[in-house]
Amino acid sequence: DGDAPRADVFPGPAARDCAGGAARNCDGFTDRDGDGDGYVSYACGGDDCDPTDGGVHPGAAEVACDGKDNDCAGGDEGYGRMMAMDVAVSEAMAAGEIYQNAAVTSDGEIAVALVVPDGGGEMGRVAFLRMGQDGEITASTKIVDGDPGSTFQAQPSIALSDGGEFGVAWVDSRPGHEAGAIYFTLVDAVGNPLGAGIMMSDTAAVAPTDPTVLWAGAEFIVGWTESRSGRIEAYAARIDAGGVKIGADVLLSDSPGNAYSAVFAIGEAPVPFPTTVVSAAWTDDRSGSHQIHQRRATLDFSLVPASREVTDYPGNPSVPSMVWTGSEWAIAWHYNPLGPADIGLSRVDGLGNPTGGYTLVTDDPGQSYHPSIAWNGAEFGVAFEDTRSGPRRIMFVKVSAAGEKIGLEQPVSEFTIDDQRFPLVVWTGDRFAVFWHDYRGVGTEPWLYYNAMGGCS
Repeated sequence: DGDAPRADVFPGPAARDCAGGAARNCDGFTDRDGDGDGYVSYACGGDDCDPTDGGVHPGAAEVACDGKDNDCAGGDEGYGRMMAMDVAVSEAMAAGEIYQNAAVTSDGEIAVALVVPDGGGEMGRVAFLRMGQDGEITASTKIVDGDPGSTFQAQPSIALSDGGEFGVAWVDSRPGHEAGAIYFTLVDAVGNPLGAGIMMSDTAAVAPTDPTVLWAGAEFIVGWTESRSGRIEAYAARIDAGGVKIGADVLLSDSPGNAYSAVFAIGEAPVPFPTTVVSAAWTDDRSGSHQIHQRRATLDFSLVPASREVTDYPGNPSVPSMVWTGSEWAIAWHYNPLGPADIGLSRVDGLGNPTGGYTLVTDDPGQSYHPSIAWNGAEFGVAFEDTRSGPRRIMFVKVSAAGEKIGLEQPVSEFTIDDQRFPLVVWTGDRFAVFWHDYRGVGTEPWLYYNAMGGCS
């Protein structure tokens, strides 16, 4: 009775008796209006999505997180709704800065790495702040590396170690490597630096970008992209728990073309890996169009099999975001299948084999870009930019473990006038936390905003 309307029954209003349909006799009480709410079921050509529940019908009040589509509008709309008004968690971010990253502590607080102005112009500094899940600041902003030789700091990433210290990686320009290098440092639980930043990347003239720092159980892994061979490639390096680099950089991408927008995550894999692995996913142009590729490696980089193509779709899938669920990888991306850009999601097992078809996360007239994905132990949360209502807004939607979209896409903010960009979503333990850059009339530079989306888990 939850099927879509059929052509072989008579459609009509609730007052209509649909007995005597051409190919289906709709004279059963349940078929027509089994709950007596005055609305005809889908099976009889009506618009009641559940004719066995009198509280479910068009126009009914939606009840958040009850597992029902109360108003027959397309899922339990309470899944992923805003839990409060959004809040600004930073002053204006540095000019041109488009990155932030967050780590969740054992008590559910959120540590954020971001770039803030240094007070002397447009040059920014990588900073740390810590906040509660309602947006309250619990550790004020601290600069993580104040080296006076640094002329540019950008694109920070943060991860929490088992010992309670945070590892922070970023792009830094200093004398001798003005084009940039990857730097790393440790900070304590409230952001106090535990030493000077160390240069991570082995070469200093290739303009590295997009660093990601991960905690792998006993050490940190830092991944990034750079063009030291004349094409864009993904690299990684190891750092021990004390902040000392282990060995040399390792090339993780294997494309004869370019590996754009690389992202990294820690997961597991069966034979030949039977161990924890680091995974890299990137936008690959080896075939002449863009597709998402993924490659896995043991943490000591002694075993690095060839990459696997995750997507094989028209529309140039690009800009991946990746998460490990405990049994498989989920990778979200944007693409232009037939016109407006949409968000897709693919799932693959520990060896990169597809575990189902892809999920079309968005399907609206606007453009959807830059997905960010997180896992809560049962479902995915996906945040993305969207232009369906004019200016770019950050939207959020949940997807089941089986790849089925749950409910409707929801805005993360009531504010609709100015652009919102570059979402980041993390799971805190009881809610999805969403950060984004917001240009709501506070000057020419964005502020970092935050809101929590209901978990319903």
